[in-house]
Amino acid sequence: MKSQGNIVCFRNLKENTDQAVALFSDTNANEQIFIETYDYYIKEFNKGVQELRAIATIPNDVNKLISEDDQVKFVKAFRNLIRLQNVSKSFTEFSFSDLNLDEQTFEDYKSKYLDIYDRTRSKPDEEKESLVEEVDFELELIQRDEINVSYILKLLANLQRDRQADVTSEEYQSQKASILELIGKEAQLRSKRDLLEKFIEERLPTLEPEEKVETVFQNFWTQERIEAIQQLCIEENLKVEAVNQMIADYKFSGKEPLRETVLSACNEKPKLLDRKKIFARVVSKLLDIINKFDDALGELEEEE
Repeated sequence: MKSQGNIVCFRNLKENTDQAVALFSDTNANEQIFIETYDYYIKEFNKGVQELRAIATIPNDVNKLISEDDQVKFVKAFRNLIRLQNVSKSFTEFSFSDLNLDEQTFEDYKSKYLDIYDRTRSKPDEEKESLVEEVDFELELIQRDEINVSYILKLLANLQRDRQADVTSEEYQSQKASILELIGKEAQLRSKRDLLEKFIEERLPTLEPEEKVETVFQNFWTQERIEAIQQLCIEENLKVEAVNQMIADYKFSGKEPLRETVLSACNEKPKLLDRKKIFARVVSKLLDIINKFDDALGELEEEE
């Protein structure tokens, strides 16, 4: 297997290639089969930057996009840049210096993009009838599996060691700010951002020299998860054991609980007209808890 470099083949495979393309593609589709040159994607990216700047000149201008039409235009424009950047990065000659948007500004726009996504997800179900809600944010384009809670804990452990090594306050605060910034930029960590920030701001400074960050964090995370489930049970008048079972079943099968399962978890049988709303609301809150506390954790192992 050749993992790097260019593969050179001297056989004439055009006929086989044409047959493969004809077999696996729709000849009437507008879909692109072969990748264009590096220069093509750079030009398209820079053209997209102009379109983006026309909507929001700087990242903070995204906050001024009040109408849904303008927000949708921004989402689509930046989504196009994400796609083009991902393709461009596949070329060995890729460099941000070729783009009319520096890396930090790109990340700042990405943060605004994710802010809009977060706002659409945080709306109650009955309010989720908007143009922005219908847009596919394609978060898989910007998710990076290597940045998870386990990775953040390693950074925090290093930060803790530096604090114990008597680094200057300025250096410590700078490193902490960098970690917080990373958490804010990572799509799959954004649901955990508030809790991670709470741990960093409130619990991390109180750690004793003999305490391990990973152990303390696990205890903190477990307690926060218990409180979140208890809060759900109070809000929806549910049985704690039934809620824990529904979460366990979802994690095992990947399937959302049935309507009858959710309704049977209620301490009081809901009225007929309320059942549909209660079912949708409970499932949404269950998935939020799973997304926040169980997904993208990584292996939370203690350091020796």
